[in-house]
Amino acid sequence: MHIEQRPEIEPEIICEQYGIDLKDFFNLLQGSRRLESSKTAVEIINEYKDKIAKDLKLERKTADTIYYYNYFLERFKVFLNKINPNFCLLDLNEEIMDDFYNLSIIRKGKISPGTKNTYQAIINALINFAYTQKYISEDIRSRFEVYKCEKLPRYIPTEVIKKLLNESLKTSSPFFNYTVLYFLIGTGCRISELVNVRIGDFKVDENIIFIRKGKGNKERYIPMYPEVKKVVLDFLSRTGVKEIAYTDERHLFSKRIYDNRKPVLIRSIQKMLQNLLEALGIDNQYSPHSFRHSFAVQSIKQGMRIEILQQVLGHDHMETTAIYTKLHPQDLKDEVVGKYPFPFEKLLKHMLGFEG
Repeated sequence: MHIEQRPEIEPEIICEQYGIDLKDFFNLLQGSRRLESSKTAVEIINEYKDKIAKDLKLERKTADTIYYYNYFLERFKVFLNKINPNFCLLDLNEEIMDDFYNLSIIRKGKISPGTKNTYQAIINALINFAYTQKYISEDIRSRFEVYKCEKLPRYIPTEVIKKLLNESLKTSSPFFNYTVLYFLIGTGCRISELVNVRIGDFKVDENIIFIRKGKGNKERYIPMYPEVKKVVLDFLSRTGVKEIAYTDERHLFSKRIYDNRKPVLIRSIQKMLQNLLEALGIDNQYSPHSFRHSFAVQSIKQGMRIEILQQVLGHDHMETTAIYTKLHPQDLKDEVVGKYPFPFEKLLKHMLGFEG
């Protein structure tokens, strides 16, 4: 009777002893054929989704970020199941990714290079996980191009902000929705910071607002502009808060004011803005974070020094704040036409020597 004998030495030890590359060793064993993955791509995604949820929580990422990762990976999994339920991750390439974008992502127009880079970063993390766990024999991240793109802040035009504020007053929660939007545009806060503001953080006597830990785990004080102060005080008065005590730990923004003012959910604010945009017939191209961009760009245009803006926004690095010095083409044109009304044709003729 034949008894099968299996070597007890790990391949990595053999390769180390004889100076052989692990991939070449596997190719030798496979007769120069690629070693297949020990799991299908869909199985790897399922396992990775469980891991990434835990990792993102440990990194104190927002629930919105975790949702984004899971939503993207779920769509990618559905796509792979359609083309081949047993798809091997080692077969993934840029052509397949383009098919995924065209069939599963793009709705209107083309996908931007920046968005592609974001999606590819998630896929690269998935590949790294599979390679680290030895589910695939090759790290294939180098197959994918990183798209070069100049990142511009996606801020909201002033006329659109006015329309959104007016439209918010027509909703079922007019004063709440109006105040949330006004607070976002008037403070530059992140949405994750807004939902954590307490009544006692609104320092009306000092005209400052205490911003609790958000992204980057930073706390800071920001200025309270008179109009923001007026709108928030009106909202508090309408919701039963006549006097502000600095010890009041109840949440400032709450739809459940009679239930100890439980904080509004981030998803609720996102949905509210989406409904307003749809009501105005505007493509869903803005998010609550766009108000932060709008605040920053307008602050720069009005002459605020960039190092001051950095502190207000809570950025660790000046480079992050510097993005707001870049204007969209229309605003750039308006700035140039408004401030430099020289006769350009005459200047051009002079430069080319056409004037005598």
